[in-house]
Amino acid sequence: MAKYISYLFFRLFSALVKITPFSVMYFFSDAMSVLLYRIIKYRKKVIIDNLTKSFPEKTEAEIALICRRFYLNFTDMMIETVKGLDLKSEKDQKRFKLMNPELLDKYAEQNKNTIIAMGHFGNWEWLGPFLKSGIVPTPYALYKPLRNKWIDKHIKETRAKEGLKLQPIKQTRQLFSVNEAKPKAVLMISDQSPGNIKNAIWLRFLNQNTPFLHGIEFYSRFYDLPVIFLKVERVKRGYYEAYFSVLSEKPAELQPNEITKLYAKQLEKDIIASPEQWLWSHKRWKKSHLAPNA
Repeated sequence: MAKYISYLFFRLFSALVKITPFSVMYFFSDAMSVLLYRIIKYRKKVIIDNLTKSFPEKTEAEIALICRRFYLNFTDMMIETVKGLDLKSEKDQKRFKLMNPELLDKYAEQNKNTIIAMGHFGNWEWLGPFLKSGIVPTPYALYKPLRNKWIDKHIKETRAKEGLKLQPIKQTRQLFSVNEAKPKAVLMISDQSPGNIKNAIWLRFLNQNTPFLHGIEFYSRFYDLPVIFLKVERVKRGYYEAYFSVLSEKPAELQPNEITKLYAKQLEKDIIASPEQWLWSHKRWKKSHLAPNA
């Protein structure tokens, strides 16, 4: 019953966000960021520690500035995620642009499935409303189902209407093994801390020994699928541009761990260029005591 009540509150909140203009939503985001940063101090120690170790060359003042900017980006993401469940107007469609969708279409024309690799950078949550409208293959996203089955069902149905199919991460192998009439583009976000450390791929990332999920590496090599990196970058508040770039067209021909290295290198480059857009509140290096593979 408690979870169902939570679901009803979620639907009510979503309805309120739906009718609230972006300008008003960002006013609340400003207030929320100050609340989280100065009063609640949500994971502030984790964020500062992550930033300090990732950028040892920066001063305390520079770290503090990135931290404040992160909180504002974080609260913007929170409201944009809910707002993104209903972005249908022509004006809204201008907020997210796929700059080179033809890159992915090339593989669809060859009837090839692809893996789209990305990180928790920029606004990854807005891919649902915009990805399907910009590419030919059927887009799938791997995700961890929510504990609240009603909210989970609502989000899945909403994303499905947009054209983005959500697949539980435990069914990853099934997704890749089943052949469909239309090519698939499978979205995989792989910069979180692995749950199973035994299969992790260890690399030097942001000046630290870092474990990476092995999924992109394993499935791209096993099925020899082209791996495309997707960068979603904020160009101004509430507006994003997404760029596709090829990491490898023939992963099976590369050395072990090479795909993950290419992925980590590109993500690291983007983070260094605009650090406030990455998810620093995640306990990314809680298992960083092992030596890297390479």
